[in-house]
Amino acid sequence: MKTRAFFLAAFLALLSLATVALSSAFAYHPVAVSSRPAEPPVVFGDPGTPGVGVVLGTNGTSAEVSVPACPGCSLELVNPVVYHHTLDAGLPPGWTMFRATTWGYTTTAWVRGALSGTSTDRAYAFYGSTIVDGSYNGFYYAAAYIRTTDTTRYVGVSFIGRSGTYTFAATCEIGTWSGYGNFHISYQRFEDGALRRDTAVSYTSVTLTTGKWYVMVCAVNPATREARAYLYDPAAGTLMASLSGTFPVDVYIPPYTAGFFVYMRLGQYGYYDEFVVTRDYHPLSITVLDVPSGWTVRLYNGTSLLQSVTSTGAPVVFDRFWWPQDGQRSTILRQGRIEVYDEAGNLVASYGPTTIVGGQVFRLRCPRVLDVLNLDSKSYYGALVLHGYSAPLGLRVYLCSTSKCSTPVVVPPGPRETSEVGLPPQGVGYVLLHCYQPPAAPAEVYLYLRYSSLPGGGGVLVYYPIRVVVGR
Repeated sequence: MKTRAFFLAAFLALLSLATVALSSAFAYHPVAVSSRPAEPPVVFGDPGTPGVGVVLGTNGTSAEVSVPACPGCSLELVNPVVYHHTLDAGLPPGWTMFRATTWGYTTTAWVRGALSGTSTDRAYAFYGSTIVDGSYNGFYYAAAYIRTTDTTRYVGVSFIGRSGTYTFAATCEIGTWSGYGNFHISYQRFEDGALRRDTAVSYTSVTLTTGKWYVMVCAVNPATREARAYLYDPAAGTLMASLSGTFPVDVYIPPYTAGFFVYMRLGQYGYYDEFVVTRDYHPLSITVLDVPSGWTVRLYNGTSLLQSVTSTGAPVVFDRFWWPQDGQRSTILRQGRIEVYDEAGNLVASYGPTTIVGGQVFRLRCPRVLDVLNLDSKSYYGALVLHGYSAPLGLRVYLCSTSKCSTPVVVPPGPRETSEVGLPPQGVGYVLLHCYQPPAAPAEVYLYLRYSSLPGGGGVLVYYPIRVVVGR
């Protein structure tokens, strides 16, 4: 018994030494360790749409959206023109003359009545109030239908500037000028009404017909002195020629208004119809923004359909409404109307009937219920996926970037996934709803935002849940 007790005591002693030895081998000095999870590169945000409630989950990676009623769409004018007048009855109210001449009107016009002018010297008629910002660094456009009874003299569209006793006219005109062709950009500098400088800065030759109507578009950048001119044949709907030039700094005076220039022989006239002044947007175009891919936008004047365009996700541009072959088309539509239809042919929104003018910009407003923010310095690629819904309703859901909207998720009966949309670096996309059939009771729709680091779902793939309640 004593021998067995001795061996047991010896074993316990060795085990104790081994434990101490092993403990010493794995002993370290204390080190402070902290960890922080990476911030998600794509997050949700509240767009602040009136009547829409948004509750974001942790780090903005989930969202609950409530819409109190079935949300519809509307068209909103976001860029009205600077000035327009139909010129149906002579010199319009508020206009003035420089180097006075005979200004009247005629019923023989392209659309209705037209302004007429004649002078044996250089003379002008223009709007008497300030409509052009002389310090603006961007283009103002002035457009009108013009024709002449004498192509050996000039008619055109002018921007007018004044400083003290000096008057400066920047003019885009047609008519033969010895050595300068018959289509030119020129300037005239006057002091106390007397002509001091008269020079063409850009010119070319085109085929002109006496008594034929043309569309002249004259553009000036007040801050840089740049000028552009465009001459169109409205009967054919084509651009005949364009010019560009820069006015000399020593004679230039920034414009404050616009109007018409006439220099004719006695008994000959220049005619002007449908005067439009715009800023930044060309007066021979009408633009509609934020129209989802596959939707169709139609432009009418009265009952006449002027143009129909199906959206690709980029801005919809009408560019044929100014070609008055049927008496209904001009730069000023007196009974204009814009209609937007979804991909199923349902009327979604309309604007008018009212006066619609070339150069105007409209925006389609459908409820923007959730923002999708890319906080990263690289692009991602997103789509919406339908997971389920609680009650029948007619709802289309789109994922949009600043330049393009996806095809929709449709509730019901499908498709259950949108097309893919690029989410550019530091950009803000959004989720758009269009409800075409209200639910009988509040309905819940369950979606996922799926985004990836490479197109087509390649690279890193992430899903964020979205719950949308309609009618609560």
